[in-house]
Amino acid sequence: MELSAHAGAQGLKYRVPRGRTDARHETILSAALATSQSLRAFLGLKLAKLGLASGQDRLLIALADNTSLSVSALADELNVRPSTVSKMMDRLAARGYTQRLPDPADARRINLQLTPDGEEICTRLRTLWRDIDAELTADLSAHEKACISDGIALLDTRIAYRLRRLR
Repeated sequence: MELSAHAGAQGLKYRVPRGRTDARHETILSAALATSQSLRAFLGLKLAKLGLASGQDRLLIALADNTSLSVSALADELNVRPSTVSKMMDRLAARGYTQRLPDPADARRINLQLTPDGEEICTRLRTLWRDIDAELTADLSAHEKACISDGIALLDTRIAYRLRRLR
């Protein structure tokens, strides 16, 4: 049975999927984890059409947004360990999307960059992300989109702060 609920005076509407308890009684953690898992699975299916796995898209876009990054800087940006970046870089370099180049200012450091093929796949990724965003938010009002975006940004900021303190 599908339930409907309204939140506050703004009338933010949502439907609780079958098999879930009423969303008003879930913890933020359980709701965020469930949403993250669903989004990751959904994105994974869409990325597979480009021959990419979840996470590789964020690495590629991060490199596209920065001319050149070190492994540690990219790991910090993605909130993952440097070893995770290295493994993803191996896979993406094998596909011709990324490259490792010596840092001209510091011979001990390696810079990560996109190749021309990597730049092309990033163009396709940005289009895919826009299409997914449009698909997921098509029936939401501007207010609902803003509420969701603001809530996610706040939660992300709080988690990132605590994550930095733990590392």
